[in-house]
Amino acid sequence: MAVALLLMLLVLALVIYGFRPIDRFRTRHLPGPPQLWLFGNLLQLATEGDYAFYHRQHKRYGSILKIWTLGSAVVVATPELCRQVLLHSAARFKIGNLFTGKLAEFEDAGILFSRGEQARTIWSAWHPMFYSSTLQGFTGLMHKAADKAMQRFAAAASSREAVNAHALLSQMTLQVVASAAFGVDISDPDAVLENINGKPYTVRQMIEDIRMAFRTVVDPNCPYTRLMFLVPFGIPLWKWLANKLPSQTYAAAVDVRSRLLPYVDKLLKGHAAALADQYPEGTIKAFNPAAAGDKPVRRGVAAGSFIDVLVRTKYKSSGAKLTDIEISNQVYGMLLGGLETTANGLSFTMWCLARYPDKAEKLAAEIQSQPSDPDYTAITEGFPYTEAVLREALRLYPPGSAAIREAEKDMNLGGYKIAKGTKLIASIYALHHDESVWPDAEAFIPERHLSKNAVGAPTQPHAWLGFGDGARNCVGSRLAMLEVKLALVHLFRTHSYRLTPGQVPLKLQTGLSLGPAEGVWLTVHERSQP
Repeated sequence: MAVALLLMLLVLALVIYGFRPIDRFRTRHLPGPPQLWLFGNLLQLATEGDYAFYHRQHKRYGSILKIWTLGSAVVVATPELCRQVLLHSAARFKIGNLFTGKLAEFEDAGILFSRGEQARTIWSAWHPMFYSSTLQGFTGLMHKAADKAMQRFAAAASSREAVNAHALLSQMTLQVVASAAFGVDISDPDAVLENINGKPYTVRQMIEDIRMAFRTVVDPNCPYTRLMFLVPFGIPLWKWLANKLPSQTYAAAVDVRSRLLPYVDKLLKGHAAALADQYPEGTIKAFNPAAAGDKPVRRGVAAGSFIDVLVRTKYKSSGAKLTDIEISNQVYGMLLGGLETTANGLSFTMWCLARYPDKAEKLAAEIQSQPSDPDYTAITEGFPYTEAVLREALRLYPPGSAAIREAEKDMNLGGYKIAKGTKLIASIYALHHDESVWPDAEAFIPERHLSKNAVGAPTQPHAWLGFGDGARNCVGSRLAMLEVKLALVHLFRTHSYRLTPGQVPLKLQTGLSLGPAEGVWLTVHERSQP
C-alpha cells in the first residue's frame, strides 16, 4: 500500500511538474504559442530551428511573446525592444553543459558565458585586439590570406569544378586569426600542426574540429542535452549518465576537444618563454609602436600578441592574473569565433551575390575602380557598396540569429512586467525579416544601406543588428568587417561565381551560430577585364 501510494505521488508530481504551473503563472499575461506538457516548445524549436520558429511566432503574436525552453522565456523582435534587452540586460543567460571536471571549468571560463568581474576582465583582454591601431597592422596579413583564398578559387575556375566556398573561406578565416592573434602561419591546409595520440594533426582536421566544437557548446541533438532542457533540476544525473554512457554526439564533443586543447597548450607554451625573457612586468611596449617609456599599452597591439596580453591581464579588485584555464579558454575562443562566425558571414555573402548577379556586377565595378591592394584607411573609409553588400547579407542571414540575456532586475518590456531572472531572447533573424521594418524583407537589396532615404531602407532606427548590440555585442565585429571587405575585394576583382543547382532556398543549421548546413557550392568563372 505504501509503495503504491508513493508511486501515485511520484506520478502526480511528474504530471504537475510537466505543466510547470509556476512558470506559466509568472508569464500568464504574455501572448505566445501553446506549450506541450513537459516539452513546452522544445520540439518545435528542434524541428524548425530557433531562427524560423521565432520568426513564425513573431508574425502571429506580435512584438513580444512567451515560449518555454529551459524555463520560461520572453522573445522580442522589434528594434526598440531588442535594443532594450541588449543594452539593459548585459548578463548572458547561463546555459549548462554536460562536461565535468577540468573540461567543465574550462567551458565556463569562456567569453560567452562568463559573468560579473570575470566577464569584464576577460573582455578587457580581448578589446585591444580590435582597436584601429591593431587592425591597421593586421591588414597585410588579411591581404595575404585573401590572396591565398583567391588562388584556390582561381584553380577551381581552371578545372571547372564546383567548390564548397564555405570550406575554402574557413581556411582563410583560420589563417587570419592564427596569424593575427598568435603569429602562426597555417596557410597550408595539409600542414601537420602536432602529433596527437600518435597521429598527425593537420590544419584541415583542426578546421573540422573547430566547427564541431562550436556546434557542440550546447548541442540540441544530444539526448542528454534535451533531458537537461526538459528537467533542469536533474542536471547532475544527466552529466553523470553522459560521461558514463556517452551518446554519439557527446562523445564527438569530448573527442574534438581532446585534440584541440593540446594544440592550445602548445601555443601557450611557445609564447610563455618568449614573454618571460623579452618583456618587463607591467608593460608591453614592443607590442604597440605608439607606446613610449613605461606607458602601459592602451591603443593597440602587434600581430601575434593575444596570448601575451592575456598573460598580463589582471583582475582590478584583487590584482590576480587570469588563471591558466581562463587564458586557455580565450585562446580556444579566439580560434572558434575567428573561424566559424566570419566564415559563415562571408559564405552567406557569396551565396547572395551568386544568386543576384546584377548586384555582384555592381560590386565588381566598385572594386575595379579602386587600387588592387587598398590599405586600412582605404578599405574602412571607402568601398561603400561593398560594405552595403555585407550588411545586407548579414541582415538576411545573421550568424548570431538570436541573443539570449537574463533580466538583471524587474523590468517593463513592451508594456509587460518581466520578473528578475527571466530569460530574454532578442530574435535578430525575426527583426531582420520583419516586413514592417524592412520593406521587401526577403529580397537582397544592398542599396537600402547606402542612405536613410534609399528604397528599402528600414522604417525604424537601430533595425540592423548584424553584430548584436550593447555591452555583449560581437567583440570582433570590426575585425570581421575588415576581413570580409578585403576578401570580397580579392574574390570579385577578376572572377564571378554561380550557384550550383539545388541551393535555393539555402539550407541552414543552427547552434551557437547560424550557418549553411551543406556548405555553399559555386562554380568559378574568370571575369572579362575592363
